[in-house]
Amino acid sequence: MKIRKPGEGSIYYDARKDRWIVAVTVDGKQIRRTAKDESDTVNILQALRRKYGLVKYSGNISLEDWYEEWLFETKYHTVRPRTVASHIGILNNHIRPYDIAKMPIAEITKMDVQKYFNQLAKDGRSRQRLETIRARLTTCLHEAEDYIEKNPMKGLKLPIAPDNSRDYSGDPDSLAMVQGNVFTSPQQQILLSALGNKWVTDPLIHFLMGTGLRIGEALALTRLDYDGSSIMVNKQLQRNPVFIDHELDHYVLEIVETKTEGSVRRIPLPTKMKALIDQRIREIKAMKEPYKDQGLLFPDEIGSPMDDKRPLRRLKALEKANGLPNVNIHGLRHTYATRLLELGEPIHSISKLLGHSSIELTQEIYAHVLESMKEKTVNRLDAIL
Repeated sequence: MKIRKPGEGSIYYDARKDRWIVAVTVDGKQIRRTAKDESDTVNILQALRRKYGLVKYSGNISLEDWYEEWLFETKYHTVRPRTVASHIGILNNHIRPYDIAKMPIAEITKMDVQKYFNQLAKDGRSRQRLETIRARLTTCLHEAEDYIEKNPMKGLKLPIAPDNSRDYSGDPDSLAMVQGNVFTSPQQQILLSALGNKWVTDPLIHFLMGTGLRIGEALALTRLDYDGSSIMVNKQLQRNPVFIDHELDHYVLEIVETKTEGSVRRIPLPTKMKALIDQRIREIKAMKEPYKDQGLLFPDEIGSPMDDKRPLRRLKALEKANGLPNVNIHGLRHTYATRLLELGEPIHSISKLLGHSSIELTQEIYAHVLESMKEKTVNRLDAIL
């Protein structure tokens, strides 16, 4: 429990009442409130201190310094490292370049915030980006309510801004990232025929085209995830940032749980993919030192998790050597989904195989493929009419 200075109030547990007690002293008289859950006590204490004018404003800290303090002392211990990196991106790219970053948090008014967001919109931020910044600052300044009279973010009206969600999201499963990032069926056959020379990367590229997995999901697979006919997808390999003294120091490869429940799925394998994995397991079991078997299906030469940049470099080399278009690693996933759609597979089945959160998302991402298929279906009526 945090030790509070005189005048800050107190929080303690009353075992007899089986309740948490929150207390402040006003003019020599103690005022108490009770809470069943400890998680509610800090908010109750802050409300009491504000109600009775006990907040000792020390809001001289600037917004940019408070954001960094809040991020590394509060959020850092409750979110994934990549989320911390996302916050750093917001701070460095969308807060620090503006005058509001240097303002003491206790002096920031609603009008200051409104002018700041108006300027962000003028500078080309999309509505989706503005919504993200608003959410981050609202939470950040809510945590500062011991130092400011009230949160200036409350009541903010977002200015009109372009809807560029597909450009700003960075999500490779967005419509803008799919179009032009898919191999046609003949191109796919050329790529498959060119595979086979690189033990580390080529089976993985083949596997991605035959399963539609994300690269991180495939690199995290182990023999325990394979039952001879299907694979269980429930984790992913991530390149996570490591911060030292609030500064990005380096990145590490870590296997973590999948981001959403929808991403957890069991995928039945076609015969060729089962043969690929069976062959892979036989080869791994035959490996000798310095190889150290960690159970991974697609490791590097010594058995460690593979750097996800390696299959991308190999794919680019194959594309260049065989006159193929510039499709990235995630495009292999889109190629998988496109082939299934062309074969007439139900959209809900494809959505489950891809691990999407909803059928609507799958329909939106592959809308151009579905539209093309409708045209081909209608054109078949010529033979009848």
